[in-house]
Amino acid sequence: MALHEGLCTNCGSLMRLNDENESTYCIFCWAEVNTAEGIRLGVDASGHKYENVEYAEPATEVKVAALQAQGLGGASVMAAVPARRAAAVEKRAEGKLTPRERVALQNKPIVKPYCATKHRVAIIGGVVAFLLVLSAVALPIYLTRENKKTALKEKLPTFLAYANEENRLNIERQRNQVIIIVSPAATSENEALSIFQNYAQAYAEVYEITEEAAQAKVEVRLFDSESGGYNIRMIDGEVKATDLN
Repeated sequence: MALHEGLCTNCGSLMRLNDENESTYCIFCWAEVNTAEGIRLGVDASGHKYENVEYAEPATEVKVAALQAQGLGGASVMAAVPARRAAAVEKRAEGKLTPRERVALQNKPIVKPYCATKHRVAIIGGVVAFLLVLSAVALPIYLTRENKKTALKEKLPTFLAYANEENRLNIERQRNQVIIIVSPAATSENEALSIFQNYAQAYAEVYEITEEAAQAKVEVRLFDSESGGYNIRMIDGEVKATDLN
């Protein structure tokens, strides 16, 4: 005896099929499924048309056997048997499942959702189209930002002697308006303000805006190991340097 994973030939639900049985009833639509055909669909269901015929529920004995074949032990059918068996039903606290019900839920077969080939193609096509549109919008923005960043970095050595040293600076944000600088020596507030003015001027040239507009946009964060450094930006219409301590 060997158990196989297969599909219902009528509704496409996932089934557990025993190759010793010629057929098994699907517990979702109650179609009688040929074992060999169900196993074949579990391997490759392409080209198969699911009829989704509505079948009447079979006799209790057939339902019990079908549930047992799926590892459910027929518990849900036995609960529907006439009241003479009601005394044997496990008691449970209000709102709680009995141990048998918990096991039944854990062993309940997972229904494999069926998606027609044409639907899969449409979904994949939609995803690809979305990615193409996203790339068409995002790529030019990214390239513009990187080109502007390169142009700004080329101007930095004119007023920042250590601009080309490794791990000394980083330009951030979508429009490169924030520059983080790590000074190799102690800095003063006047030096910080001078760096801000020079970066704002370089920013204005690269982005082709006025220097006043650039000052309103840019922010310089100047770090040093002794004083801590300064954060320089325009506040209430005035360029100010505040301690980073």
